[in-house]
Amino acid sequence: MSRPTSTESKFRAVAHSTRRGVIDLLLRREYSAGELAEHFKHTRPVLSRHLRILEAVGLVMFQRRGNRLMYRLAPGAFDALHRWIGRLPKGNSTR
Repeated sequence: MSRPTSTESKFRAVAHSTRRGVIDLLLRREYSAGELAEHFKHTRPVLSRHLRILEAVGLVMFQRRGNRLMYRLAPGAFDALHRWIGRLPKGNSTR
């Protein structure tokens, strides 16, 4: 099996509801990992795994501030996804 393309990896990453929830929060502002954890019922290690996946495919980035990791959406990270989704017909129409 071949390795997924960058765009395919991003689609796979956003397929999980927890990761979409993280993205929804990061649309508003930066969050520390601890602040993000407050919004989910997962353990911190589970949430850390989701954050690592989002970071690995280039959707989020983090910056260390003292002993905290501050997460934010990566600039332009969703451009390829928007381009592909933009080609889809709206509503129930089929070309």
